[in-house]
Amino acid sequence: MVKNLLFLINLLHKWLKLLNSSLNGSQMVAFTFAMLILCGSLLLMLPMASADGSSMRFIDALFTATSTSCVTGLVVVDTGHYFSWFGKLVMIVLIQIGGLGIMTLTTLLSVAVGKRINLRERLFIQESLNLNEPSGVVRLSLNVVKYALTIEFIFGTILAWHFYSALDMGLTGIAWGYWHAISAFCNAGFDLFGDYASLTGHYNDITLNLCIMALITIGGIGFTVLDDLRRNRKWKKLRLHSKIVLTASAILTFGGTLVILALEY
Repeated sequence: MVKNLLFLINLLHKWLKLLNSSLNGSQMVAFTFAMLILCGSLLLMLPMASADGSSMRFIDALFTATSTSCVTGLVVVDTGHYFSWFGKLVMIVLIQIGGLGIMTLTTLLSVAVGKRINLRERLFIQESLNLNEPSGVVRLSLNVVKYALTIEFIFGTILAWHFYSALDMGLTGIAWGYWHAISAFCNAGFDLFGDYASLTGHYNDITLNLCIMALITIGGIGFTVLDDLRRNRKWKKLRLHSKIVLTASAILTFGGTLVILALEY
């Protein structure tokens, strides 16, 4: 198993190096996303991906794979009822890869097997993370994965326990907890409740709503801001970008809450 994984990682690294010589940063990011969407589409078309064992139409699978990879939340079928657990697993993997970025995960795999990240690859990572300079991109890429997995695990555990106990869903609730934690943190907007209902049936569930809101907010402010907050915990030391993002997020969130409350009242 380990040997096969190392072989696949080496194969992926060589394939990316081959592409490096012919594509610039923007083209590389676009190409890898296109390949991710295509692979996701083919997986979602498999009979085992649907609950009734039927094959999904290519156009519907392509739409779903695009929506999950680019974390838009738009659907053409009922996610909760149409897909089997295999199909839902494919979707959440696409959401996670799309949310973190392919180059970020590739960097993690390269570092894991001891591969050296050259300057050209650093420029690709810089492009995918939308940074101004290539310095420190490897460290940030590794931190991106660490932040994401830690936050998703913490809130996923809370949601899993809530689904398991409070909503009495049993072991299925544990899977639901981590699935929705990843979806919310990546700002994907997908859910498993079925009937296109989303959270409307749980509008008075304080625990569920607070967890989802926190995940959306933390995932929405961006990894560069999270990294800045970790390193500089005082407001005066934060970069201007972080201050603008945090201030704008607070104004839009609380200001929007007051406006909606006033209009609804």
